[in-house]
Amino acid sequence: MVSLTQPQHNKPNEDQTHSLEDSAVKSPSSSVTLKNALDRWQIQLNASLELRDVLNCFFNGVNKIVRCAGLTYTNKAKATTVELGGEKIHSAKYALKAQGYSLGDIVFTRAKHFSDEELRQLEESLALLFYPLRNALLYKEALDNSLKDALTGLANRAAFELSIKRELGMAKRHNLPLSMIVIDIDHFKAVNDNCGHHAGDCLLSHVGKVLKNMLRETDQVFRVGGEEFVILLANANLAAGSKVAERARKAIAKSNIRVAEHLIGVTVSMGVSTFCADDDRDALFKRADAALYRAKNAGRNKVNTEWDLAQKPRDLSATQT
Repeated sequence: MVSLTQPQHNKPNEDQTHSLEDSAVKSPSSSVTLKNALDRWQIQLNASLELRDVLNCFFNGVNKIVRCAGLTYTNKAKATTVELGGEKIHSAKYALKAQGYSLGDIVFTRAKHFSDEELRQLEESLALLFYPLRNALLYKEALDNSLKDALTGLANRAAFELSIKRELGMAKRHNLPLSMIVIDIDHFKAVNDNCGHHAGDCLLSHVGKVLKNMLRETDQVFRVGGEEFVILLANANLAAGSKVAERARKAIAKSNIRVAEHLIGVTVSMGVSTFCADDDRDALFKRADAALYRAKNAGRNKVNTEWDLAQKPRDLSATQT
C-alpha cells in the first residue's frame, strides 16, 4: 500500500498545505483517461529496470493526464536525483512510502496552479509507479554494490573497466587530455606478516580514504586488486597528473594508523601516464604500471611518469616490492 503526503502547491505570496498522512492511495480512477494510462503503463513502466527510464516513462504518461513542465525525483538515502523537463513556479510534492519504507520524493512543476482534481489524479497515478520504482531502486542498489569494493568503499576493478572505456572514448572524440595514476602500497606484505591481516585491511581502507578525500569530484579512484589503486584524471595532462600524484603521495606519507598496539606508517609508489591519440586501455595502463615499478626500483615512496621511462634506471640488485 502506498502512503502519500499531500502536496504543497504554491501560488505567488501564498502557501497552501494539505495533509493526507496515514491515508492510502486507492486504485486508479475508472475514468477513460486513467484507464487507458493504466493499460499502457502496466507494460511500459515494468519494461525497464533503469531508474531514469522508469521515471521518464512515468513522466510521459502522467503528462497525458495532467500537464506538467517538469518532474524531479530525489532519494536522499540513495544519494540519487533525477530531473526531467524544466522547473516552474508552481509545484506539487509527494513523499512515497510503503510500510515505513521510503521510495523518495517526487515534485511535479508547471507554470499554472494545480487544481484539486489534478492533484487527485497525480496521487492516483503515483500508485502505478510504486512497484516499478521499487524494482528500479533495488536493481540500482545491486548494480552499485557490484561495482564497489566492499573493504574500502571505493569503486572496484569492474567499475574501472567501465570507466576507462568511457573516458578513453570521450578523450578520443573530443581531443581531451586524460591521465592515469597507478598506485601500490609499499611494504604491504610486511604489514600483513608483522601486524596481521586485519591491520592490512585497515591500512587499505585508510589509503583509500586519503585518496578519495584529496581528489576533485570529477576524479575517479578505484581499488583494482590487492594493494593496488588506480586514479583516472579527466582533463588533466601529464604535468597535472604528476602534481596530483605527488600531492597524494605526500598526504599518505604524512599519515599513519593505529591498529591494536601497532602504529603503522605508510608510503606508496606511483606511476603516471597520459593519453595519446592511438592509446587503448592496455597501452595507457602499461606505461603507468611501468612507471610505478621504476619508482619501486628507485627506492619506493616516489612518483614516476612515463617520461621517466626513457631515462636509464638506477642499477639495483633486485626488483623492489
